[in-house]
Amino acid sequence: NNPTYALHIDNNGNTSAANVLIDSTTLHDASIGFSHNGTFGFTIGSDETDRSFKISSGNALGTNDRFVIDSSGNIGMGVSNPSAFSSEARRLVVGDGVNAQGITVHAGTSHSASLFFADGTAGNTAYAGYVQYRHANDRLDFGAAGGTRMSVNGNGAGIGTYSPDAKLDVSGAYSDSIAFFRNGSNTVEITDDADLLVDGDVGIGTTSPSYCLEVTKSKSSSLLS
Repeated sequence: NNPTYALHIDNNGNTSAANVLIDSTTLHDASIGFSHNGTFGFTIGSDETDRSFKISSGNALGTNDRFVIDSSGNIGMGVSNPSAFSSEARRLVVGDGVNAQGITVHAGTSHSASLFFADGTAGNTAYAGYVQYRHANDRLDFGAAGGTRMSVNGNGAGIGTYSPDAKLDVSGAYSDSIAFFRNGSNTVEITDDADLLVDGDVGIGTTSPSYCLEVTKSKSSSLLS
């Protein structure tokens, strides 16, 4: 009685469910349109063509789709066929394939903006891998296996440090191997105390050493200076 809206559905005094069903034929969409002074803004509903839920600009579904949930549960924003993309990454597809596309994560100046990769909800399974920008530190962290593996700030990239002071700053604990360089079975290892460990022959001035250490020079150059 005495509704204050153009359409007011009461569920019998809040004692039972209040449901609305829009049942269309197999030839037409089931939808609701929103207009302003006769000019359509958006239409929302189920598209009979592919049985997807859509929010579209204008007075019809399937022409200017802005948001789509298809029958497989995949979501498209700006794209009407999210299930057409790779099965490895189509739960959410953003962009219409025209001009530049992107997603912005807007966080507070003292907070983080994050993208987490999870395979569970307990402990670090909730953030097994991640990309996280820490606005308070102006630092971008890259995570794997539940921990930060590389950090980038205004100075450069850091491995083993959150505060790199050079273009590449690598830090390791005692007995750590800082870097490995491999070419087949041949390896070069740099340890935490700057030792250079080589599995194979080393050549200085030659690319084909025959000994553990072979140093060669041209007649016009000095061996040491």
